[in-house]
Amino acid sequence: MVLGAGSSTALAQHNSSTTDFPRPNDPVSSPRVSSALQQAYTLSQQAIDLYQAGRYGEAIPLATEALAIYREQLGDRHPFVATSLNNLAELYRAQGRYGEAEPRHLEALAIRRQQLGDGQGPVGDHRHPDVAQSLNNLAELYHDQGRYGEAEPLYLESLAIRRQQLGDGQGPVGDHRH
Repeated sequence: MVLGAGSSTALAQHNSSTTDFPRPNDPVSSPRVSSALQQAYTLSQQAIDLYQAGRYGEAIPLATEALAIYREQLGDRHPFVATSLNNLAELYRAQGRYGEAEPRHLEALAIRRQQLGDGQGPVGDHRHPDVAQSLNNLAELYHDQGRYGEAEPLYLESLAIRRQQLGDGQGPVGDHRH
């Protein structure tokens, strides 16, 4: 689930499809999950709550710690790592710390393209909604900086994925502002 009223860029819960967490097939909801992953999940949820309350500075250390745990427990290329990177980048963006947000958005996008599918290569012909989210969030970052020429193709690619997934005129397709 993407969090934030009326915004297509927001912190996201950790899962593989931006739907409600936990789900039975997600590693964190398994009864055999390590306490470290449970801690990372709790930290992420706390960071989301602080983000929603506009308390970005308090959320950043929690999001940073959750990211470190996910990297250690799941490896650098796991979708949960991508979601954590996205969340941290969005916290930095909310504070106007664009130089810190951009590399995290780029890494999240690269992981999501590789792990979830970009419509090319062995993952399959579909394009994953989380890839669209990363594209849109990076576009929002560029838009915030007045880098409109860099933002536009990202917005268009994100919109194309959403249209492929949902069709025209349905759900989140209409959430794109640009």
